Amino acid sequence: MLGVDDCDAALKIDDGQYHPCDATNKVWFNKRLKSFIYSTQAINVPSEEPSSEDFIKNSIRQTIEAIRRLITSPPFDESYVNGIRKFDKIYMLQQGNIAIKGAIEGTSFKNAVIQYDNLQDDICSLVEEFSQAQEDASSGISCKKEGSNYYVLVQGSQFTNINPNEIWPDLTSKLRLK
Repeated sequence: MLGVDDCDAALKIDDGQYHPCDATNKVWFNKRLKSFIYSTQAINVPSEEPSSEDFIKNSIRQTIEAIRRLITSPPFDESYVNGIRKFDKIYMLQQGNIAIKGAIEGTSFKNAVIQYDNLQDDICSLVEEFSQAQEDASSGISCKKEGSNYYVLVQGSQFTNINPNEIWPDLTSKLRLK
């Protein structure tokens, strides 16, 4: 699993913190959140207060607040403001001063919020091209730039033209940072 032979020790600790699966420190597990952190290189995940859970929630909450301030007319509605409480997916990546963080939430109707810090690519022009081809009355994607950061809101479902689950990899893990 993810390049580790055994994660039993981390799987037993239920304190809301991430714990390494083995001595390589490439895979960390948080039993309470039922989530893994994976890196191709050894990383250190701090365990001091606030808890890992609070750190993640606060980080995503900051993204939501920026989107709420910048995207005054969301593609569908403002359900993302209070709806993102229990994440389906979380993505966080940092290389130097470049960072991507985001979350997706929802059972049938999905909301995705993503923040890009210090990217060289114009994320909003890419989002606009996609949006013009796919948007409908029940879904959509919006992007705003503030300083050197981009903020994206995606709303929809499997029954709409834009499904946040389907485009999530394109907006997160498929991006190659320069």
